[in-house]
Amino acid sequence: MAIRDSLLPEFEQEMAGVRKTLERMPEDKLDWAPHPKSMTVARLCGHLAELPMWAYTTLDTEELDVMPAGEPPKATVAE
Repeated sequence: MAIRDSLLPEFEQEMAGVRKTLERMPEDKLDWAPHPKSMTVARLCGHLAELPMWAYTTLDTEELDVMPAGEPPKATVAE
């Protein structure tokens, strides 16, 4: 069995939850964040929408270095 055949059902299940979450996000509250250091609802929705591409990249790339040597670390949260 190919790895894609074993991962596809789990991926589809996760994406169903993502779709449901995105459908329920209130459009009039996109600027809301639960804490000053938290992402806004709009950014969280964007993050959820980006997840499928990460799955593709993970399976399609032999090596992925998210912080290459010699480069300064990138901020991951708003300060």
